[in-house]
Amino acid sequence: MKERSVQSYYVYVYIDPRSHQEFYYGKGCGDRKFSHIGEKGESEKNHQIQEILAEGLKPIVKVVAQGLTEEEALLIETTLIWKLGRTLTNAKSGDFSRQFRPANTLHKDLFNFDYQNGIYCLNVGEGPHRCWDDSREYGFISAGQDWDKYGSKICEFRVNDIICAYLSGFGYVGVGRVVEKAVAAHQYFHGGKPLSAHPLKQMNMFEQKQNEKDGEFVMRVEWLSLREKEERIAGSSDHWRSRSMFGSLENQDKTLKHLEERFDITFDEILKKFVSAA
Repeated sequence: MKERSVQSYYVYVYIDPRSHQEFYYGKGCGDRKFSHIGEKGESEKNHQIQEILAEGLKPIVKVVAQGLTEEEALLIETTLIWKLGRTLTNAKSGDFSRQFRPANTLHKDLFNFDYQNGIYCLNVGEGPHRCWDDSREYGFISAGQDWDKYGSKICEFRVNDIICAYLSGFGYVGVGRVVEKAVAAHQYFHGGKPLSAHPLKQMNMFEQKQNEKDGEFVMRVEWLSLREKEERIAGSSDHWRSRSMFGSLENQDKTLKHLEERFDITFDEILKKFVSAA
């Protein structure tokens, strides 16, 4: 049995007696549910309460859930606001609103709601341990040399995540699908042979370190559309890129549209195809 907080919370609703329509949800304990009557301020909720009082009536105040911890009350409050938000006077969406689907998007397929996979910008800088030409030729992306900053990050990607590779100093150079989770470079095979057996341009990626976690990690990628460095799709002020190792392109509509046009792909079709096949 989950231990309850000392102070028991509840979720309440204000109902307009003239129409029997809910117009405000809140959470609290003690006499909190009555605190809005006579409240000063220019909020839409206060205006509606004043209109009701001016007609000689009182708002109907009802508790809809009780015996809750504060966190449970916040979650229930957010759920009710999300469901009925268009008819309510609540100024805020609730403490858990970031975990909820945005309002008026039920006609769309959204990353992390309808798709478990996401679309990411991944910086693929070159250096003494990696080369973009190798990544193109052998179908992978690598990162590492520092587990906390890079190695652990590339290991976070899931199969069927979509990667938009951004080559530092050039621009977007490829769009691919993650086929296998990242492994240490010496454990990666290509065409039935260890990657180290292939004539890579940058063989330092197999350099052994005292702490193996601080070596290079390799993630298998199916390239869906590629560009040479010279053909890269350069960024502009309208085209977003992650300033850290990687970042979600979920809300970057202009950049997503730009990449679709230039790489001749449709992200929605890619996600539907591979998510349904998984």
